[in-house]
Amino acid sequence: MLHEADWELKDLVAPTHTALVVSAMQNDYCHPDGPIAKAGFSMNMTHEMAPRLAALIREAHRVGVKVVRVRYEMTETFPHLPTRRKLKQLGIEDLITRPGTWGWEWFDRYPEFVPSEGDVVVPAPSFSAFTGNTLDLILRGLGIRTLLFGGVTTNGAIEFSARTAFELNYHVVLVEDCAAAREEWMHRAAVWNFQKLYGNVITSDQLKTLWSAG
Repeated sequence: MLHEADWELKDLVAPTHTALVVSAMQNDYCHPDGPIAKAGFSMNMTHEMAPRLAALIREAHRVGVKVVRVRYEMTETFPHLPTRRKLKQLGIEDLITRPGTWGWEWFDRYPEFVPSEGDVVVPAPSFSAFTGNTLDLILRGLGIRTLLFGGVTTNGAIEFSARTAFELNYHVVLVEDCAAAREEWMHRAAVWNFQKLYGNVITSDQLKTLWSAG
């Protein structure tokens, strides 16, 4: 058997040990009426990549890749204070993605952004998908070795989560055209970090081709 350290890309993304991590596809982060957009941040990249991410989720379900939905949430009782402080510096005074609010709900412009039966849904209070939950235990229990990342934002929650996953001994892969930042240069910088420092970068078409080849 080929050692993991010698895996080629086709081995890395094999459905038997791969999960697709979908980050922060929620109204407060993605909707033009959400607080991020109202604070002056562009949603253009998010809305452009959304149909590609929806198609990738459909394909992941079809080939048996586990889909993980990261649902970010902030509460008055247990706020992540550094995140709260940073949001205030950006002009966002109110808590965002408070459980039960419209902003916390899934950005359902595409039905694929709403979890399907069998998907893993994990709450996260801060940028990393692994903070304050049992995601690592769940993934290890499922035998997952590789994490594909898509959603928002490439240079924010996705990069934090991928770096954490790398430190936890997972292989990490960014699906470049299924992730978005607020500006193109932010996205490109995060892509460079992925490619050069800790992971792999692939397009959704390349990924689908590898899955189809078996």
